[in-house]
Amino acid sequence: MQQQTSALQRLAKILNDAILNSLSYSRDAAAIPILLQSIDVPDSSSHFIDFFSILSTAREEIRKMKGRESSCRVIEKLNDYFINNINITWKDFAKYIDDGNIIDLLHSLADHYHTQNPTIFLESDFLDRLEEQFNSLLDEIIDSDLSNNLKRFLTKQIENILYAIRRYSIDGTEGLEKAIKSFVTDLVMVEKHIDKKDKKNPIYSRCLAGFSSLLVILRPSPYDVIGVVPAIDDYYRPRIEEFIKNWQEVEENTDETSTITEIMEKSLQLSNKQPQKSLQGKEQKSLPSSQINEEPPLEMEANLEDEDNF
Repeated sequence: MQQQTSALQRLAKILNDAILNSLSYSRDAAAIPILLQSIDVPDSSSHFIDFFSILSTAREEIRKMKGRESSCRVIEKLNDYFINNINITWKDFAKYIDDGNIIDLLHSLADHYHTQNPTIFLESDFLDRLEEQFNSLLDEIIDSDLSNNLKRFLTKQIENILYAIRRYSIDGTEGLEKAIKSFVTDLVMVEKHIDKKDKKNPIYSRCLAGFSSLLVILRPSPYDVIGVVPAIDDYYRPRIEEFIKNWQEVEENTDETSTITEIMEKSLQLSNKQPQKSLQGKEQKSLPSSQINEEPPLEMEANLEDEDNF
């Protein structure tokens, strides 16, 4: 089962799942519990905030699209309707969604958004197995003989990745990008402080290979690398087997003298993300350079404490 990364598609999925969930409730039941039950995140207490966060992000996505600015009003009305009718029954809320054809409209906007902002799909299976890989790596770090400071640093970074995976239904790929970029930024700052013994530890090399392989999948996107976009409705879908293979190959080509930048370059070189693999049987369309979206790098703060103690 694929999970699209845009907030528009995630919002459509939440509303559609709410309709399915409502089958086990009375039509006169309160709408909010039914709706929030459809938001699949670990911390149930934040569901209400998460819903409005998705509404806000969806509105921003519409504003990025050419010729669809007026559609922002649909999200704004949904936002206002939800706030002004906090005690509404599911019967009335479902009628509002149905009368406005809101779910179909959100799907249409999501498709249009992806034609202007090509991105990736992450399959549910990919996310599940990715979580398994990083949970396993976390166990290895905890049981390793790495120095305590480095162990704390790596543990925190992996926990950020796991948190982003669990919140994928809310934050999408952006959450994973933020976590992985945070790791790279922080590591660049502290690499020179890491003890040589730690750098020779195979667990450390395994961590660098895993993080760099994930970053290559997420950003740069295959379109940044190969300079093409697929035909409409066909997007790059990473395969977990390719990710694991890349991770293993990068790890085999990593030693204690390798910097995170060098490892990222090696990961990109070894990546199997070729256009014919990602877009089998589909015509590829080149974008003029003026139409290629260039996204400024995220500004991240270091998460490392006592970095001079490495």
